[in-house]
Amino acid sequence: MKKIKTLLLLIVITTTSYAQLAVGDIAIIGFNEDSGPGPGKDHSFTWIALTDIPANQEIYFSEEGWNNALNDTSLGFWGGSEGHIKWTAPAGGLSCGTIVHIYESGSDVFTVDGGGTISGVLAGASWNLIAGDQVLVYTSATGARPANTVPNFITAFHMNDNRENGGNHNDTTGWSLIASGGSTSHVPPGLTNGVNCMAIHAPTPVSDNEVDNVKYTGTLTGTSSDLLATIYNLADKNTNWYRHNSIPADITPSGYSPNVTCTTLSSSDYFINNKIVVFPSPSSEFIEIAGLTKVEHYEIFNAIGQIIKRGRAAENEKIDIQNLKNGVYFLKLENGNTLKFIRE
Repeated sequence: MKKIKTLLLLIVITTTSYAQLAVGDIAIIGFNEDSGPGPGKDHSFTWIALTDIPANQEIYFSEEGWNNALNDTSLGFWGGSEGHIKWTAPAGGLSCGTIVHIYESGSDVFTVDGGGTISGVLAGASWNLIAGDQVLVYTSATGARPANTVPNFITAFHMNDNRENGGNHNDTTGWSLIASGGSTSHVPPGLTNGVNCMAIHAPTPVSDNEVDNVKYTGTLTGTSSDLLATIYNLADKNTNWYRHNSIPADITPSGYSPNVTCTTLSSSDYFINNKIVVFPSPSSEFIEIAGLTKVEHYEIFNAIGQIIKRGRAAENEKIDIQNLKNGVYFLKLENGNTLKFIRE
């Protein structure tokens, strides 16, 4: 009788997280359209994590602008053909306060400093921040450049290059009036200029004309919510941001000194996203959503991106969370808003 040896295959499944980050969980703090500083660093940008990012979390970055007008609806669409790339968090996750620098080390070859891995161009044309003068940041369940849907926008940073006073831009915000590709973009859905995204250059005064290279030089010490407000504070951008039209800034991780405090919110704190609020948080029994204008489909994700619960909710309708384990959760609405809450 022959002995049959059974080979046991141990399959390690890596959970891919895509939807749990909320608006403002990261912020752009550096943007070089010119090459440098130093050799082999081109078309680069830098961001800071303002929350703990789970292991294997995928975040997409694109230089392609967003157009909010599609046959007079609010759906919107990608307004050009520029590149989309994907950053993936390391196996141990990424700690709040970590700074990540992404740059081209060759034509459409990317390198990341600060943690995680970076893909090549996954959608759109090649990467060139001079031709696509913004970085829009989002998560997506269907990959890069999702079609016929509004992705979960996290933040955005707009340079509005090659503009002229009196041209295609909003005189107050600095974002484009008409988003038709290239260096143009509307404010992406769910984001608010000066709160969780920024157009660094305003059309007026002339002293605030656009330049190719900018770096946040203000404080990076404080709570994550305070820092988000400071980084994107439009009133202080002339003092908090370095600007130069030909000399790139040192936007590598070593060029900053972060000291971020990511605090647990008290029961009186709300998570506000585009005037939509989830409360109370923390809670052990139920949550409610305020600010809805109609019944919304929702999904609740845990910290590793697994869908825990689905349903429909109206204004101030109670959502039972008693069966959830203690921890941080993310409620994604069909209107594109993602809101964070704590179950304890």
